Amino acid sequence: RNSYKCCTDIYSKGFLKISMNRRFSRRYASNATNHKATSWYSFVKWEWSVPVGISLSLLGILQWRHLQKYPYPTNNGNVYEPISIFVVKCSYYLPLRMISRIWGWIASLELPVVLRPTLYGFYARTFDANLDEIDVNLSDFPSLVDFFVRPLKSDARPIDHKANMVSPSDGTVLHFGPVTACRVEQVKGVTYDLKHFLVYLAPGDYHRFHSPTDWEIEFRKHFQGKLLSVNPRVAKYLPDLFSLNERVIYIGKWAGGFMAYTAVGATNVGSIKVYCDRELQTNTLMWPEAKHWKDASLGCARISKGELFGEFRMGSTVVLLFEAPKDFKFCIQVGQTIKMGQALTDCSVAVEEKPAHSS
Repeated sequence: RNSYKCCTDIYSKGFLKISMNRRFSRRYASNATNHKATSWYSFVKWEWSVPVGISLSLLGILQWRHLQKYPYPTNNGNVYEPISIFVVKCSYYLPLRMISRIWGWIASLELPVVLRPTLYGFYARTFDANLDEIDVNLSDFPSLVDFFVRPLKSDARPIDHKANMVSPSDGTVLHFGPVTACRVEQVKGVTYDLKHFLVYLAPGDYHRFHSPTDWEIEFRKHFQGKLLSVNPRVAKYLPDLFSLNERVIYIGKWAGGFMAYTAVGATNVGSIKVYCDRELQTNTLMWPEAKHWKDASLGCARISKGELFGEFRMGSTVVLLFEAPKDFKFCIQVGQTIKMGQALTDCSVAVEEKPAHSS
């Protein structure tokens, strides 16, 4: 019995020792593996981060010197700033169209009914959107996009019927005035060709756009372009931004002569929708060979002042370019926040006088 007990004690102690050794070996092996992986990560981090950082810095310096040595002339003989060209080139390599499509898809997802008031309320507080102008419950908007293009109360945007031209949308006035030598200057000194612009829509603005006057649409042009940001803080570094971005131009005539109404796309703009233009498709991955289409069949050949025209699925910019009398006067200021239907012009101007280009 004593020998049996001794053997049992020896076996138990030996087994315990063997088990402890095995556990220690496994733990040591695991720690050794983690230490090896950490050491390798640290080696790769320090081995590659320094050369990559130096290489990118050298490329940036070389590109900057190239831009200073070989300036890019503008159409009117001036020279673009090197920083502007550098920003444009960097922006061209960003997958902004893919990002915009992904963001448009995310914003179109149906949200749980319980979360809608909280999420939309947070959005409204963040971007200063006025929820008192809508008569629909927040829980009735299925997605963020539906809330973004929310309809307003019928009396929320009264139309100034005395003015010849009213604001087509909510937004901030970036620039207005006559066109000189086919150029029009934007705020902060950035100049553009004759083809450009007027009102910038911020995220908190009402993002449906309307007709600024009574006019007749003759045809539409759609340019593919990029989807760069149109925020004024970014626009000052991007020369000819509004001729680079995707845009839809509706061309026709109003009482004063030529009229061009342009909706400009931007980063995170899911799409531009015009209610009477069913053939229009923006922010698509595949494009036909032709970059614009003339004489597009439209169901709104004539459109009245204040009539609902389209919507931005997220925010962007509206551009107006039109002929006007020589004594045509704007009653707005650069940087002014305006509402759809608000008068843009001096009410006493007669449109029968001899026209001159304005924008």
